[in-house]
Amino acid sequence: MANPLVLMRTEEGDITLRIYLDKAPISAGNFLQYVDSGALNNQTLFRIVTPHNEEAPRDHYIQALHWGWRTKGEHDPQPFAKIPLETTRDTGLHHIRGTLAMGRYEPGNSGAEFFIMMNEDPDMDFGGKRQPDGLGFAAFGQVESGWDVMDRLYARAEADQTHLRTPIAISEVKRIAG
Repeated sequence: MANPLVLMRTEEGDITLRIYLDKAPISAGNFLQYVDSGALNNQTLFRIVTPHNEEAPRDHYIQALHWGWRTKGEHDPQPFAKIPLETTRDTGLHHIRGTLAMGRYEPGNSGAEFFIMMNEDPDMDFGGKRQPDGLGFAAFGQVESGWDVMDRLYARAEADQTHLRTPIAISEVKRIAG
């Protein structure tokens, strides 16, 4: 099974992502559904999480770029069904610098929002401390190029909150290989 490349165009430059269909078919397939439908075009990077800007005290702080499809209002349903949590225990993937993963609030409540890890963080994996249930997050891709863009985006974090007052434009997300 080919692991496609996806290009993410941001106002800071381009990031190329390798999508692991072979290791995380549920999460990777979901992401590619959003990509291929155009649902991620003209969306935003809306949240940058640093150890210093999370709104509520946490036992574990992360460093991540959070982006994806966002509802425009209460009558704007998520374009595709939510998917089950595909844990790192099941896939063998880990949250390292540049990992692309699925945002979630509870298991089975994933699908439309994604994040890129800024550093290695085993507490995002199965058995980690970031989620109270210990199930972690679904890792399914990796940054291939655009590391400098990723760092420039992260540098735009706001000191007092994770949700950006002015979200960063993502003009296009498309397959470029595979």
